[in-house]
Amino acid sequence: GEPIQHEQLFAYTNGRFLVNEKAEMSKRYAKFDLTALCDTVSALPQICSPIATIDKMEGGFNKALLMTAQNGKQIIAKIPFPSLVPQQYTTASEVAVLKYGILRNPCYSTFR
Repeated sequence: GEPIQHEQLFAYTNGRFLVNEKAEMSKRYAKFDLTALCDTVSALPQICSPIATIDKMEGGFNKALLMTAQNGKQIIAKIPFPSLVPQQYTTASEVAVLKYGILRNPCYSTFR
């Protein structure tokens, strides 16, 4: 797609709301320190390269940033919308689903 402006990383841009749009959009506004996030990801042992591009994806309870380093390695950073659902509940639920899937997947130990 088209490159987005820096501020659009924080704003919800995935859709519109028929009722209380301003309030719903503000619940999904997630300001974070982009420089610190990029520095942290770049320093990870599995990345070890500056971030070249960021693709934003949004869902109902969080946004995901697909961060691609200059060396081609990728990682996903999840930014929750804390005013919608407390972070510990959404993250715990996602971890439980992933663990359940891993435990039930016979291929997991082969590709681990």
